[in-house]
Amino acid sequence: MRKSFLLGLVAMFALAFGASTASAFPISASPGGAITATGARFTVEGPLGVNVICNVTMTGTLATSAARSGASIGTISGVSLSGCNYTTTVLIGSGWGIRVNSHDTPLTSVLNTINNVAFEVQGLPLAGTCLFTGSINFLIGVSGGLSQGIRTLASTLTSGCPLITGRVVADQAFTLSPQQRLTI
Repeated sequence: MRKSFLLGLVAMFALAFGASTASAFPISASPGGAITATGARFTVEGPLGVNVICNVTMTGTLATSAARSGASIGTISGVSLSGCNYTTTVLIGSGWGIRVNSHDTPLTSVLNTINNVAFEVQGLPLAGTCLFTGSINFLIGVSGGLSQGIRTLASTLTSGCPLITGRVVADQAFTLSPQQRLTI
């Protein structure tokens, strides 16, 4: 799946949760199942003002079973990009895993990581084509037990190009659909 994109993909899906303090209590999501994260613009910043910017939508699945810190809670299986300033190809492979890192008590946020993120950007000044790989952290806000906006946290991806680091930032929050009831 090839698209003009930025880093979009990833972070986006912040499918599942946000972050806070590590907790020994497992977290569950309901209804779980198929999910979509929409409405976010991502920027992958590089030195010398070389930024890749894209609008990102992610799709995947969220487990309904309880997951403890460090455990898998879901998978991102599709990433759609639009409005990118460079030609970008998303490398989704068998999916990007979503892992729960921590949550606070009482539950107001959950910190998650999207693993195995990979995308290729073409036509970068002074670099040509660069492959970006790594993990993206995101925080899911929780209010009244329901998921709220998903925010990508500053993360740095590995780049196969000199002078291009891959600091990922989200300019907007994602909206998770369907909204999830999160419980510990």
